[in-house]
Amino acid sequence: AGNRMIERFPGHNVGYQMRGSVLIRMGRFEEALVDTEKAIALLPDNPDTLNEWRRGFIYFGMGRHAESAAVLRKALARSPTGLAITFPLAAALVRNGRREEARQVLDEARRHYPDLSTAKVAELPFDGPGERFIAAREDMIAALRELGMP
Repeated sequence: AGNRMIERFPGHNVGYQMRGSVLIRMGRFEEALVDTEKAIALLPDNPDTLNEWRRGFIYFGMGRHAESAAVLRKALARSPTGLAITFPLAAALVRNGRREEARQVLDEARRHYPDLSTAKVAELPFDGPGERFIAAREDMIAALRELGMP
């Protein structure tokens, strides 16, 4: 569907968002990053934080943890209760050696979600068949558990 949207409306961001989302779940992070960057360039003031989540998770999956944390930190400022942003942000901070900052991110999230746990990941858009996607999701969960999250 994303390919058809891009063919018909190459100047619109939605096709790139759709295709990028599929590519992320397939674990094709480099291609997904290109589409995500294109979607952001086409609609830079998009109030939706999904593109930032995608870019941050892609960077996390590529092992670019500092970039992941920077992107996700900005997204969290726009969507302070977004667990889909909080989890990879905290994990990126852990993998970047910034554990105390990661704990602060999770402590803030607990104000909104007292029952915060890695089980919440199953309720969020962290599913996909791609091996690299699965590995990134599992690494994110492992990083959260390193902080003591059940």
